[in-house]
Amino acid sequence: MAAARPVPGDEPAPLGYKPPVVFAVHGIRTNAPWFDTLAGVLQQEGIAFEFHRYGFFRLWRMLLGPNREKALENFVNFYEQQIARYAGKGVDPDDPCMRPSIIAHSFGSYLVGHSLLKYDYLKFDKVILCGSILPRDFPWTRLVARGQVDYVYNDFGGRDVWCGTVGFGIPGKTGPSGRDGFATRSKMVQQHE
Repeated sequence: MAAARPVPGDEPAPLGYKPPVVFAVHGIRTNAPWFDTLAGVLQQEGIAFEFHRYGFFRLWRMLLGPNREKALENFVNFYEQQIARYAGKGVDPDDPCMRPSIIAHSFGSYLVGHSLLKYDYLKFDKVILCGSILPRDFPWTRLVARGQVDYVYNDFGGRDVWCGTVGFGIPGKTGPSGRDGFATRSKMVQQHE
């Protein structure tokens, strides 16, 4: 039996807690070979895993707003389909103890973050980001307060050149959070360099 989950605003889940399902979304210019490794690790732990693959998304496609919007809508459709698929298998976004968690890399962080801002019915327990391209001032505390996210973990690195430059191509919607971290100071937004 999994350990009890804290309510949003409390400390992160205790050791032993397992999410009912973990979603993952990759970055551009990759076919995400790490999905297979992650799926194997989660499978060993008895955790269901679903990945959103949108293909080898070239840089020029990301820079154009309509392409980003289409990718965002495709991600939202993926979320809705997976929630419906797992509805009878212990997943309920309205119950903080039964929400999916998600891991997002690079452009995947953009899709997750901006879909949460646009659609308040999207909800996750834990959001894990690697090489995030969201702005440093992204409003995670607002999303936590709205009950959409219980906990955010941002793994960032000071030598990630792409994360540091993407904000010049898509100002206001992207930024160097994957290089410099988020400016947010909250116990529900943890970061590691």
